[in-house]
Amino acid sequence: MSISKIAAILFYVIKYAYMKNQSGQIIAVVGAPSVGKSTLVRYLRDNYQVKAFLEGETEDFPDFIKQNISQNKNRLQTTLYFHNQNISQYNEALQWKAKNYQVVLDTFWLTNLFFINDTIYDSQAEQDLVKNMIELANQSLQLPDHIVYLQASDDLVRERASARDRGFEANVLDNFIKVNQAHIDYFENKAEQELAESKILRVSAAEHDKEEIATKLGLFKI
Repeated sequence: MSISKIAAILFYVIKYAYMKNQSGQIIAVVGAPSVGKSTLVRYLRDNYQVKAFLEGETEDFPDFIKQNISQNKNRLQTTLYFHNQNISQYNEALQWKAKNYQVVLDTFWLTNLFFINDTIYDSQAEQDLVKNMIELANQSLQLPDHIVYLQASDDLVRERASARDRGFEANVLDNFIKVNQAHIDYFENKAEQELAESKILRVSAAEHDKEEIATKLGLFKI
């Protein structure tokens, strides 16, 4: 048997042993709209031994959601749609984690927290309902093992949101800036306390090394 074949066999034996003995974990990637969350998750999915969950692209959203966003209306309805989707994905992610899989998501229920100061909400009562809903999820569900926060400037959010092909978002760029500011405030002042069970990895959305991120997360290449 050639040396190259022996090396290949040893590689797969080591890889199998590693995967068999590793502990499952959930990694949630968060940040303002358009900063590259899905791009990072797709990269990890395509290059590392992970299960990936994506929020979806334009064609995946129901027409009423796209209409709500484009017309700046029915924010509570839109929030409930994404919250239910997030919880459904997260429950499935927990099942994969129990099987010792590494799972990455490009969003989770916490994301809705950053939209609550949006003026699209009809009332303070609606904002309070969303806050309570997220707090309940935080208390009831196991938090992600890792949270990767993509830090971005307002200019970067505006530039990338304008460039991506989601016509129904054209009228809500100012809302995205508010969401980005809410992320900044949360991760500067509250994240360590409210997400104490999670390890938070902060990286620049403008410039980061995806392989370095994967290494810090303990992921294994395909």
